[in-house]
Amino acid sequence: MKKLLLILPLFLLLFVACVDENGKGLGADVPFLYVFISACIIGGIIGWIISFFVGSKRKSKMRSYGIKEEIFMGKYLAGFDGRQYETDNVYCNITDDKYIFITQTGKNIGEININSLTNIFLDDKSLVSQRLTATRLLTLGIFSLAAPKKKKHKEYCIVFEWDDNNAEKNNAVFEFSGMACQELSTAAFNKLKKYKPITTKKCPFCDETIKIKAKVCKHCQKELD
Repeated sequence: MKKLLLILPLFLLLFVACVDENGKGLGADVPFLYVFISACIIGGIIGWIISFFVGSKRKSKMRSYGIKEEIFMGKYLAGFDGRQYETDNVYCNITDDKYIFITQTGKNIGEININSLTNIFLDDKSLVSQRLTATRLLTLGIFSLAAPKKKKHKEYCIVFEWDDNNAEKNNAVFEFSGMACQELSTAAFNKLKKYKPITTKKCPFCDETIKIKAKVCKHCQKELD
């Protein structure tokens, strides 16, 4: 529908340019370049209006959640139970205790408890599969993370890792593609890092990195307070 509304003004103005007052021939009084520029301007204005109202509707749905920040996440590829298909234009809404992922129109596609998050990383899409276990690749879908065919622009992915209630590892993958995808993915990743919980600490005895909730250091086996 959105694309149709953007294209419609172009066809209408082209029709005006190509038809004179008698309904025949080329409208010589209307240069084609002027018509094309006018159509682009009108299409841009309509697109901005649609985006504004869609964004307002999405934010109004999330207002009661106490959103700290909304971050554009590109395309959702895989990872959430019950969401087996890819979704364009996904946003991450951050609250005090959750990452809530929604579509452009405000539909919830998945949530991650902040305290269960273990990692967030950004990488070239072709390298993401190397950082996931074979079990997770099968769960997420091998083809969704397969090395992309040769393209003009690289593709980047942001991956969330978290433990569920059964202490099993989970991943949700989001893709950025097209022009400026590296800049967009980096900007999103830098915003997300501000809300990433502290999950590790240094052992006071051996100075190795351990989980923040660890009661015994896995390196030196010393008990911790």
